[in-house]
Amino acid sequence: MQIFKNLGYNKGKIKIKEFLTLFIIILIPNFLRQFMYIITAKSTGLTDFILSPETQQMYVGGNISFGFIEEIIIGLIFAFFWFKFRKLKWFSYGWIGDVLTDIIYVFVWFNFGVVLFSNLNFWMQVFIREFLIGYVLFGSYMYYKKARIWKWSLFVVTIGVLLLLIIII
Repeated sequence: MQIFKNLGYNKGKIKIKEFLTLFIIILIPNFLRQFMYIITAKSTGLTDFILSPETQQMYVGGNISFGFIEEIIIGLIFAFFWFKFRKLKWFSYGWIGDVLTDIIYVFVWFNFGVVLFSNLNFWMQVFIREFLIGYVLFGSYMYYKKARIWKWSLFVVTIGVLLLLIIII
Protein backbone atom coordinates (compact mmCIF):
# COMPACT_ATOMS: atom_id res chain seq x y z
CA MET A 1 0.00 0.00 0.00
CA GLN A 2 1.13 3.50 -0.83
CA ILE A 3 0.37 4.90 2.65
CA PHE A 4 2.72 2.36 4.27
CA LYS A 5 5.43 3.31 1.79
CA ASN A 6 4.91 7.02 2.51
CA LEU A 7 5.27 6.37 6.25
CA GLY A 8 8.55 4.53 5.73
CA TYR A 9 7.22 1.04 6.46
CA ASN A 10 9.83 -1.47 7.58
CA LYS A 11 9.11 -5.06 6.52
CA GLY A 12 11.74 -6.47 8.86
CA LYS A 13 10.92 -8.33 12.04
CA ILE A 14 10.97 -6.42 15.30
CA LYS A 15 13.62 -7.71 17.68
CA ILE A 16 11.98 -8.29 21.04
CA LYS A 17 14.97 -7.05 23.07
CA GLU A 18 15.14 -3.77 21.12
CA PHE A 19 11.37 -3.36 21.32
CA LEU A 20 11.31 -3.87 25.09
CA THR A 21 14.29 -1.56 25.59
CA LEU A 22 12.60 1.25 23.67
CA PHE A 23 9.29 0.54 25.37
CA ILE A 24 10.89 0.94 28.81
CA ILE A 25 12.77 4.08 27.73
CA ILE A 26 9.59 5.81 26.60
CA LEU A 27 7.45 4.40 29.42
CA ILE A 28 9.56 5.62 32.36
CA PRO A 29 8.81 9.35 31.90
CA ASN A 30 5.13 8.57 31.44
CA PHE A 31 5.03 6.58 34.67
CA LEU A 32 6.76 9.55 36.32
CA ARG A 33 3.88 11.72 35.09
CA GLN A 34 1.44 9.38 36.83
CA PHE A 35 3.46 9.52 40.07
CA MET A 36 3.49 13.30 39.86
CA TYR A 37 -0.29 13.32 39.40
CA ILE A 38 -0.73 10.94 42.37
CA ILE A 39 1.51 12.91 44.72
CA THR A 40 0.05 16.27 43.73
CA ALA A 41 -3.56 15.04 43.95
CA LYS A 42 -2.99 13.40 47.34
CA SER A 43 -1.17 16.41 48.79
CA THR A 44 -3.78 18.94 47.62
CA GLY A 45 -6.95 16.90 47.28
CA LEU A 46 -7.46 18.53 43.88
CA THR A 47 -7.07 17.50 40.24
CA ASP A 48 -7.38 20.91 38.58
CA PHE A 49 -3.92 20.49 37.06
CA ILE A 50 -5.12 17.51 34.98
CA LEU A 51 -6.62 18.62 31.69
CA SER A 52 -8.39 15.49 30.47
CA PRO A 53 -11.75 14.80 32.15
CA GLU A 54 -11.29 11.01 32.02
CA THR A 55 -7.92 11.22 33.79
CA GLN A 56 -9.44 13.51 36.43
CA GLN A 57 -12.17 10.93 36.99
CA MET A 58 -9.55 8.19 37.42
CA TYR A 59 -7.95 10.15 40.24
CA VAL A 60 -11.18 11.34 41.84
CA GLY A 61 -12.65 7.84 41.67
CA GLY A 62 -9.51 6.20 43.05
CA ASN A 63 -8.82 4.22 39.87
CA ILE A 64 -5.20 5.31 39.72
CA SER A 65 -4.01 2.05 38.15
CA PHE A 66 -5.94 2.89 34.96
CA GLY A 67 -3.50 5.75 34.34
CA PHE A 68 -0.61 3.30 34.33
CA ILE A 69 -2.52 0.85 32.12
CA GLU A 70 -3.26 3.66 29.66
CA GLU A 71 0.45 4.56 29.54
CA ILE A 72 1.40 0.93 28.85
CA ILE A 73 -1.06 0.67 25.95
CA ILE A 74 0.09 3.95 24.38
CA GLY A 75 3.73 2.93 24.89
CA LEU A 76 3.21 -0.38 23.09
CA ILE A 77 1.60 1.40 20.14
CA PHE A 78 4.31 4.06 19.88
CA ALA A 79 7.11 1.49 20.23
CA PHE A 80 5.48 -0.46 17.38
CA PHE A 81 5.35 2.73 15.28
CA TRP A 82 9.04 3.35 16.03
CA PHE A 83 10.14 0.05 14.55
CA LYS A 84 7.62 -0.39 11.75
CA PHE A 85 7.18 3.16 10.41
CA ARG A 86 10.31 5.30 10.18
CA LYS A 87 8.35 8.53 9.73
CA LEU A 88 6.20 7.92 12.83
CA LYS A 89 9.11 7.92 15.28
CA TRP A 90 8.18 11.47 16.21
CA PHE A 91 5.22 10.05 18.17
CA SER A 92 7.63 8.56 20.73
CA TYR A 93 9.57 11.81 20.96
CA GLY A 94 6.29 13.71 21.26
CA TRP A 95 4.95 11.41 23.95
CA ILE A 96 7.98 12.19 26.06
CA GLY A 97 7.57 15.88 25.19
CA ASP A 98 3.97 15.64 26.39
CA VAL A 99 5.29 14.45 29.74
CA LEU A 100 7.60 17.46 29.98
CA THR A 101 4.66 19.74 29.21
CA ASP A 102 2.50 18.08 31.87
CA ILE A 103 5.28 18.19 34.45
CA ILE A 104 5.71 21.91 33.90
CA TYR A 105 1.94 22.45 34.05
CA VAL A 106 1.64 20.57 37.34
CA PHE A 107 4.63 22.37 38.82
CA VAL A 108 3.28 25.81 37.86
CA TRP A 109 -0.17 24.94 39.17
CA PHE A 110 1.16 23.54 42.45
CA ASN A 111 3.52 26.44 43.17
CA PHE A 112 1.63 29.39 41.71
CA GLY A 113 -1.99 28.22 41.56
CA VAL A 114 -2.18 28.96 37.86
CA VAL A 115 -3.34 26.62 35.12
CA LEU A 116 -1.51 27.77 32.03
CA PHE A 117 -3.78 28.79 29.14
CA SER A 118 -6.85 28.45 31.40
CA ASN A 119 -8.29 31.60 29.80
CA LEU A 120 -8.78 29.61 26.58
CA ASN A 121 -11.67 27.28 25.87
CA PHE A 122 -11.25 23.59 26.71
CA TRP A 123 -10.51 22.39 23.16
CA MET A 124 -7.92 25.10 22.57
CA GLN A 125 -6.23 24.07 25.84
CA VAL A 126 -6.24 20.43 24.69
CA PHE A 127 -4.79 21.41 21.33
CA ILE A 128 -2.00 23.50 22.85
CA ARG A 129 -1.12 21.30 25.82
CA GLU A 130 -1.66 17.81 24.43
CA PHE A 131 -0.75 18.25 20.78
CA LEU A 132 1.03 21.47 19.83
CA ILE A 133 3.65 21.70 22.57
CA GLY A 134 4.35 18.01 23.22
CA TYR A 135 4.04 16.43 19.81
CA VAL A 136 4.40 19.16 17.20
CA LEU A 137 7.10 21.23 18.89
CA PHE A 138 9.05 18.76 21.01
CA GLY A 139 8.28 15.60 19.04
CA SER A 140 8.95 16.88 15.56
CA TYR A 141 11.99 18.88 16.69
CA MET A 142 13.63 15.88 18.39
CA TYR A 143 12.78 13.70 15.39
CA TYR A 144 14.25 16.26 13.02
CA LYS A 145 17.42 16.54 15.13
CA LYS A 146 17.61 12.73 15.31
CA ALA A 147 18.02 12.97 19.06
CA ARG A 148 18.83 9.81 20.93
CA ILE A 149 15.55 8.81 22.51
CA TRP A 150 17.19 7.60 25.71
CA LYS A 151 18.87 11.00 26.20
CA TRP A 152 15.58 12.80 25.63
CA SER A 153 13.87 10.47 28.08
CA LEU A 154 16.63 10.88 30.65
CA PHE A 155 16.48 14.68 30.34
CA VAL A 156 12.70 14.74 30.90
CA VAL A 157 12.91 12.28 33.80
CA THR A 158 15.67 14.37 35.43
CA ILE A 159 13.60 17.57 35.12
CA GLY A 160 10.54 15.69 36.37
CA VAL A 161 12.28 14.24 39.41
CA LEU A 162 13.76 17.62 40.34
CA LEU A 163 10.39 19.38 40.08
CA LEU A 164 8.68 16.53 41.93
CA LEU A 165 11.21 16.84 44.76
CA ILE A 166 10.43 20.56 44.98
CA ILE A 167 6.70 19.73 45.20
CA ILE A 168 7.31 17.11 47.91
CA ILE A 169 9.53 19.40 49.96
